Amino acid sequence: MAVAALSPWPASTATVSLAAARACLRAELGDMDDSRLDRLGSTAAALVERYAPNAPQPVKNEATIRCAGWLHEQPGASIRSERVGDIDTAYATGSLSALRHSGAMALLSPWKVRRAGAIG
Repeated sequence: MAVAALSPWPASTATVSLAAARACLRAELGDMDDSRLDRLGSTAAALVERYAPNAPQPVKNEATIRCAGWLHEQPGASIRSERVGDIDTAYATGSLSALRHSGAMALLSPWKVRRAGAIG
């Protein structure tokens, strides 16, 4: 399978690129409908592009996959813990940064533009 560019997420009018991006993300995250893939992919790609737009494409692709995967696995509500049978699961409600907690920020960090400002 050819590697698709995941970041920036392809526009809905770019049908070939969008289909390739969906296929790539579906292969990593599992089978889900196109609207869910588009939501996860476009959100993750927007975060990646805002943080490090000049990163190489393979790094941006991996960061987008990691970020989308992290978003996919998060609970929909602010549930702190739940019990299913004998298994207790607790969620960190303060985990708000998809880039940081997925590992994408660490991948993109060498290409992050940092600016200095004058003090005083």
